Amino acid sequence: MSGFMKTVALWLILFLVMITLWNLMRADTQKVEDLIFSDFMARVDEGRVAEVTVKDQVITGSLTDKTRFKTFAPQYPDLIGLLRERQVRITAKPPRRSPSGWPC
Repeated sequence: MSGFMKTVALWLILFLVMITLWNLMRADTQKVEDLIFSDFMARVDEGRVAEVTVKDQVITGSLTDKTRFKTFAPQYPDLIGLLRERQVRITAKPPRRSPSGWPC
């Protein structure tokens, strides 16, 4: 192997190690806490929910202390009204669709 190829291989290995370390550090800062729905509602009642994203029956978001969370919501018609009362920032996303156009 020529000197040039060894240098390229060394830089490639260093680059891959740096990418791996960056991904590991980033993964730690983006952990998402799984909440059961009743715990989510308790946090809403306490005023600890800052924002939510609602997609189908999955709710993700962040608490006022920046903790990320995810929960599954049953059919609960008063939920949006309650979130608005508590001044929670709400984002709604359409259901995911398959390439054929049918919901997944």
